[in-house]
Amino acid sequence: MLKIRNKTCIKAFGLVAIIITVLNSCVSTEPAPDWVTNPPTNNAYYIGIGGSNSGDKAEDNEIAKRRAMSALAAEISAVISSESTYKTTADSLGNINDSAEEVITQLVNQNLKAVEIVDVWSSVSSGYWYYLRLN
Repeated sequence: MLKIRNKTCIKAFGLVAIIITVLNSCVSTEPAPDWVTNPPTNNAYYIGIGGSNSGDKAEDNEIAKRRAMSALAAEISAVISSESTYKTTADSLGNINDSAEEVITQLVNQNLKAVEIVDVWSSVSSGYWYYLRLN
């Protein structure tokens, strides 16, 4: 009786090993599309690509989409303003102190219409990536 039980366990273990091997061979580790590492250049479209890999799939999806929109908007227009302040002071001993401060602000308008999602890619190791374009 003991021998039959051991043979049954060995057969069951062998079957489980075969199933695991088959399942592992079915899982593809598809490489990232070319646009993730090498953004396309196309004069007919404005392009925005963004990704996120925090480990939280839902959060990565939203962050990647926002980053792609921001990159797309930055290609279209950006308003840059600069404000400089120069200050010279003198104390009672006649020591003169000069100081300068410059504040640079960049504003990107993200109110975009008719943005096309060209591709979305995700992987466990690389998170979510969006490829957007606007004609």
